[in-house]
Amino acid sequence: MLLLLRLLCCPLFVVLLLTAPALSQDEPTEKPAGPSPEQIEAAVKQLKLGFESKEVPVRLDAVKEALKTSCEEVAKALGKYGLRDKEVNVKQATIKSLGHMLVPAALEELLDHGRLAKRDLEDDPATHTLLIKSIGRHDSEEAIPYLIKDLFSVKDRRVVQARILSLGRVRSVDSVEALISMSRKAGGRRGNSPHGEDLRLALCVLTGVDNGAQSSKWSAWWNDNKKTLEISKDPAPLPRSLAKQWDRYWADPKEKAGEGEEEGEGDKSKDRKRKGKPGKGQGDD
Repeated sequence: MLLLLRLLCCPLFVVLLLTAPALSQDEPTEKPAGPSPEQIEAAVKQLKLGFESKEVPVRLDAVKEALKTSCEEVAKALGKYGLRDKEVNVKQATIKSLGHMLVPAALEELLDHGRLAKRDLEDDPATHTLLIKSIGRHDSEEAIPYLIKDLFSVKDRRVVQARILSLGRVRSVDSVEALISMSRKAGGRRGNSPHGEDLRLALCVLTGVDNGAQSSKWSAWWNDNKKTLEISKDPAPLPRSLAKQWDRYWADPKEKAGEGEEEGEGDKSKDRKRKGKPGKGQGDD
């Protein structure tokens, strides 16, 4: 005790005692190291060998293993082999993995596939929906032009829904403006739209404001706020019902205990129209 009192009387000791927490807080946190060059080379080789097999399960395992080494080189190789595969389930697994592989090359592969395989995707709404959701998972402004192009030319509601809710992940004023424009086009003169609840959800996630499903209300709000609107880095807390819809739509199928929905099936639009309630059957991954 006597030693402690003597130390407290020492000015240098007091200064060190007071500054120690601040010094420890200023130390930069080390970012987790990415895969080594050897790991990357091995992953690319393993991926190539897997896709040389004629067995679908082998190729599916190769896609699964590639996700463990998330980097530019592996993303490019996965896109090269997986997106050209003739088996739909292999292609869908590739699209899903690229959606979870959050590196720029993965997004580039998805966007390129969306442009190059446009006709095939139009004939396969399930894969098209999955592609758009995988693009949306990257939360990138680079995806906005693709997400808004020819929006309502697609007849399948799941595809339109995926475009709208993917824009809700891109935290940018440009996303809000695109959604307002969609709302005006879809709402017509009366301001009602079959996509009104999806537009409401996406806009609420971006702005923290809930103006309901009528496009006229959002249009008036936009006119009053577009010059000063700022989008925060993180979304504000949503009302409970909207938060449930959002989380359910973006959850992986494994996180939906008891749902029993398959990849890319989207929402059960007939149920929603019949019951008139938002969020019934928001699509999964």
